[in-house]
Amino acid sequence: GVDYANFARTETFLVALDIAGGPSGVDGSPDVMIGYPPGEAVNSAQFPCSLSGGEPFDYRCFDLYLYASSGLTSPQDQFKWEDPSPVLPHPVVDHNPRPNARRPHLEWTIEQFDGLRTKLGATPIDDERPFTSWDMNWL
Repeated sequence: GVDYANFARTETFLVALDIAGGPSGVDGSPDVMIGYPPGEAVNSAQFPCSLSGGEPFDYRCFDLYLYASSGLTSPQDQFKWEDPSPVLPHPVVDHNPRPNARRPHLEWTIEQFDGLRTKLGATPIDDERPFTSWDMNWL
């Protein structure tokens, strides 16, 4: 691919998470993804990032999105927004939205993570038993 400044145009970086759906909490298909989308999935509503002028997608579209399909092929094409949605929006933080030579790292936080798990149908973590195990797959 081509390296564009500020994750613009078709450049993307993502992490997809399979959190809920199967007997152990996962089913092999991602539920959500966090990152910089290069575009919207074909079945997506318009993204909430409103960009005027310049590139249609860049670091300003960083967010948590639904994963648009059940397959693992071309995850960069699976960024999906729904409005209304029982899951979205969900609070996330991009701690370094414009990486550069002095600060090249990506650092993201999904806030209220157990709340996200619950929205996706996973059993909430019991405060009385905080060390209860649960599963998650990453892509």
